[in-house]
Amino acid sequence: MARNAYNMAVTADIDFTPEVHIHVQMALITTNLGPFEKYFPKTFSDWKALVDPCRKGQRAQDFQHHECWWYPWFALRPFFKSRGYTLFELDVTDSNSRPCIPGPPSQDSFGLYGSETRNAKAMPNTEFFHNGIAVAARDESNRDVVIKLLGKRSDSPDISEEYQILCLLNTESAREDQRNATLPVLEFIDYEDWKFAVMPMWCGSAAYPLLTSEECLNLASQLLHALAYLHEKNIAHRDISPDNLVLNYHGHLPDLFFWSQPEGNGKFCVPIPFKPVPEFRSTFPVKYSLIDFGYSVHFPPDTPRSERLINDRRGRPTRAPEVDSDHLYDPFTTDVYQAAQMIFSWFGWRILNEVPKLLDLMHDMTSANPADRISVDSAASRMKILYDELPPREQLARREIDYSYLYPVPIPTHEQLAEAMSKV
Repeated sequence: MARNAYNMAVTADIDFTPEVHIHVQMALITTNLGPFEKYFPKTFSDWKALVDPCRKGQRAQDFQHHECWWYPWFALRPFFKSRGYTLFELDVTDSNSRPCIPGPPSQDSFGLYGSETRNAKAMPNTEFFHNGIAVAARDESNRDVVIKLLGKRSDSPDISEEYQILCLLNTESAREDQRNATLPVLEFIDYEDWKFAVMPMWCGSAAYPLLTSEECLNLASQLLHALAYLHEKNIAHRDISPDNLVLNYHGHLPDLFFWSQPEGNGKFCVPIPFKPVPEFRSTFPVKYSLIDFGYSVHFPPDTPRSERLINDRRGRPTRAPEVDSDHLYDPFTTDVYQAAQMIFSWFGWRILNEVPKLLDLMHDMTSANPADRISVDSAASRMKILYDELPPREQLARREIDYSYLYPVPIPTHEQLAEAMSKV
């Protein structure tokens, strides 16, 4: 049956249904790539261009199997198995994935914090994991990891800027530096001329609501200090967002609601939120790390600041205005702007009544003239002062601040803020 399903799956111009997908996974474990080579992506751009049906609001069955993001990962499952990594089961119907190995992962998972059971639920639904170039896996020590595609040597002799940056950040001396708040690379793997990186699976920074100003400023302070280290190494991240910030936790998150059956309704349950929301970040020493250097740039140490300029126009809606201009721009000052926009759009505007000095910092980080923006070192120092000046946690208001996809939030003047608060 598996062989027949395998032959069906690699035949062109058929629908690849969820029923077939189960048997194809069985076949892939016991067969070599064979006909998969016919449709395997030829370039890095081809791989990144594969379809994610969920993003398009369509069914996986509406596409040929080789057009979907999970296709090359199916093909490489036996290869990664030979290297000691069992890829999660890739659910073609909803872009989700679950461990193939039953049970929870190891308690000894890279020193991460987590619940005693370390639930083996589906991989978190974040941009990093579901853009087609990264999948989850479990290693031979029963620890959960992420395998990310970095590039292809035949596309570029140097693979990619991201590979070079990860090599720089993962030297022995770099990993010993406590300021290096980037996710460590466990190993690089080559498949023919494709290059992959294996990293521990950390929880997304926005997987659980922020509850107090202390939690908000702790996150902001750690983010800015992490960015300051990158800038010291002449690396501009260029994609600062909650999606690219993870925390040192892997396991079951506290439940935000419970299911209750309304009286007189014997069929349906409804979610009832827990009030107050259970504590999370206050229960362990939270550490945040930056990931995803796909947009990042690196300059040699002796490059004058006047020459650290680029013209790449890509970026999120929170990118600095000069990115969309027709001129070269400084990616380090755009990092400062985007970090401020992330902080203010996510939670900054919600805590101004408790941290009014935050507004001045946000203004100084988002000056219209890039030359007038403060450095990330100065921003990190000032944010740490704001964090240290907070009153005791028990005196802070609780706010359940969730993350939603960020768009720029206009940063008000002091007069506009005062007028708005007087109306409240």
